[in-house]
Amino acid sequence: MKGPVPADGEAVVGAATGTVAAPDTLLLGRYDAEGQLRMAARTKPLSATARRELAELLTPAGPDHPWTDVQFSSAWGARAPLVHAPVEPAFVAEFAGDTSVDDAGRYQHPVD
Repeated sequence: MKGPVPADGEAVVGAATGTVAAPDTLLLGRYDAEGQLRMAARTKPLSATARRELAELLTPAGPDHPWTDVQFSSAWGARAPLVHAPVEPAFVAEFAGDTSVDDAGRYQHPVD
């Protein structure tokens, strides 16, 4: 039996886990029809090189960021919150994920 077929996509970088100065993963979002930034995917852990490069590009978001005080779960079906730092949604990331997407359009597995 074959695994899921990779699906390429693009999404806005909306937050980072870890710190903005040393991000562990990125939380990616897409704007819905009403213009709200909605969670779409979480990346796999970033390489040391990617962490350094992103630290120079990412800017902490102000209090008006749509994900300020929003809780995401740490894993699908988990109740533990995912600690994240919202960033200014100024960058679009290209990613590759599998086809495991829920009804809201969120990738269920971390993306590359």
